[in-house]
Amino acid sequence: MKEDILEQLVEEYLQHRGYFTRHNDKFRPDQQHADYVTASDAVHSDIDILAIDPQRRGADRVWAVTCKSWQGGFNPEWWMNAFDTRKTAAQKRAWKRFREITSEKWAEAFCRRVAYLSGSRSFTYVVAVTKLNGDRASWEANPNFRRMLRGNKIRVLTVDEMLRDVLPRVGTTMASTEIGRLLQVVKASGFRLGYEGRAPESLLPRAGAREARRAGEVSGSQRPPPGPLEARRPRPPAPRRGEGAAEAGDAGTLTRRRRPQPTGHPHTQGATRRVGTTP
Repeated sequence: MKEDILEQLVEEYLQHRGYFTRHNDKFRPDQQHADYVTASDAVHSDIDILAIDPQRRGADRVWAVTCKSWQGGFNPEWWMNAFDTRKTAAQKRAWKRFREITSEKWAEAFCRRVAYLSGSRSFTYVVAVTKLNGDRASWEANPNFRRMLRGNKIRVLTVDEMLRDVLPRVGTTMASTEIGRLLQVVKASGFRLGYEGRAPESLLPRAGAREARRAGEVSGSQRPPPGPLEARRPRPPAPRRGEGAAEAGDAGTLTRRRRPQPTGHPHTQGATRRVGTTP
């Protein structure tokens, strides 16, 4: 059983479209390759999902899928820049996350493995991601990637696209996979993907009046209705006239300031008088 939930969803999606699938097929560069380095090339990489539909022709007959279940999504421009500048991602060189399209010897091993398992040199290389942040066209048409993959087709596939395709196909017969059963329960609940990538308003945090005005959602004279935790507390009654300052201060509503009392004649203020002496 596959541990990665995205791999399970991809396999369910492909099987609903008529593909036979297998997963986690290992590959590595040939030890006879001129650039083979034992320290870095001895550990296998793998093809997450390999799918074959005998009824199709051309590159769509075989799909070789790599799954990237990053919760932050996938930004093609960032990754292509990271390949060129030798950046790291999660304490690992960025190019090593996509060896099959960034290294000649790994690309050769990848294409050879796909051809061996599928019997075809023509295939579609697919990157399955949680969500897409940016333009997929620059990734899918990248000439360096296409050259590494011997001119084969490249595609980016998102969870949103898979769910919109799979949910209408899900029936009521008990599914044979856990992810398939989950999708049946989701469909039975009446859940719909109808907000086109935007969260429903009921899932958004409530904004206060100041934030709402800044966002231009309400005018200065309007206020959003108070939420359940925004109910105003009644103000305590003001103290009656004649009540002491200490009592009013304890009530927390009024603090009385006393005026300074004069110490003597205006012309003699500040003078010091000795006790027991005659002025």
